[in-house]
Formats: sequence, C-alpha cells, structure tokens
Amino acid sequence: MDQYFTNLGVLPELQQLSIRSKQHKQAGLTAQALAANRRSQAAEASRSHRDQLLRAKRLRHAPYDSFSLGPSHTVQPESPKTRIMQLVTSISAASTSPRDKHKALRALRQLLSEGDALLLAAAQAGAGTCLAKSLVIRHNSAVELKTVFEAAWAITTMAAGPAESVAAVLPTAPLLILLLRCTSTHVAEQSAWALGKITPNADLELEKAGLNVLIG
Repeated sequence: MDQYFTNLGVLPELQQLSIRSKQHKQAGLTAQALAANRRSQAAEASRSHRDQLLRAKRLRHAPYDSFSLGPSHTVQPESPKTRIMQLVTSISAASTSPRDKHKALRALRQLLSEGDALLLAAAQAGAGTCLAKSLVIRHNSAVELKTVFEAAWAITTMAAGPAESVAAVLPTAPLLILLLRCTSTHVAEQSAWALGKITPNADLELEKAGLNVLIG
C-alpha cells in the first residue's frame, strides 16, 4: 500500500498528515487533562474554604472551657472566672497605674453582670477588699473619680447577687456613705445606688448614718 502511494508521489504528504493528526490528538488529550486538573484544584479549594468556614463557626459557638481545632491540638481559652481572679490581682497590686486600674475595674464590673456564678467567683477572689480600697479618693483626679465610679458600680452589682456576694461588699458601706458628699455627682449617685442595695443587709445604725448624710 505504501508503495502505491509512493508511486503516486503523495506518501510524504500522507505521513505528514498522520503526524499532525497524532499531534492534534495528543494536544486534545493534554488540554482535557489540564482542564480536569483545574476542575480538581477548584473542587479542592472549595472544600478547603468550606472546612475553614465550618471550623470558624464551631470556634464561635465553642464553650468557655475548651474547643478543638483538630486531632493534633486543643486551645484552652481563658475562662471568665480566671479573668476575674487576674483582674482582682491587678486592681490590688500597688504597681498598677491609675489608668490600668481604671481599665481593670471597668472590665471587672462588666464581667460581674454576666451572672451569679461570676459574682461568687469575685467574692471568693477577694473582690470585696480590692473594691473597698478603690473607693478611697486621694488626688481627686479625673481618672481616680472614674475608678471610684466603676468600683461603686461593681459593688452595686455584687450587692444585688447571692448572699456570699453581698457579704463580700458589706464592709464597703461606710466608705460609700462618705462618697455621698463627693464632688462628682456621678460618684455620689452611684454610691447611693450601691448603698440602696447594701442597706437591707446592713445593721440599722449603718442605715441611719447613710440617711443622715443624704439629708444633712
């Protein structure tokens, strides 16, 4: 057969056509492989993105105690009770700057609003003592008055809680009575609110003392 085409003088052209046909076929297969590879990579990227979204969603709804990021490791987030202990320690430390003390008291006050369990944790951590010390005005600066205001607010919250929480802040009552005459209206009003929560649990003499300051 090849001899026939050779005699016709067209064998070289047929051979070239055959070669080009094979090349086109291979190119077509290569393009299909590349397209399949691209589809596979796109599918893998989509799965990876979906897994990341699911993982992020799980982390947002994870409990306080711990959450898992996979079989290889586990992250232990800081619990609110641990945070309260840290804040009480920071507020009580003599080395804490006035601004940092104010920030710590505000953070503590915000945490105390999250339930009785945290009020009890604060009482057990010694919050009553550090709050009492925070009610003392020495320099009458703006930061100090803000700190006293936060302390009085935290005391108000603890005084509205369970018995152990109330007992922890009862000793602050005499200091709160003195603050009823504070030059800062905000501090005086918050101190009055705190006393309103404490006095039902305090003795009669303490209650009279507070009333005398208010009407005196």
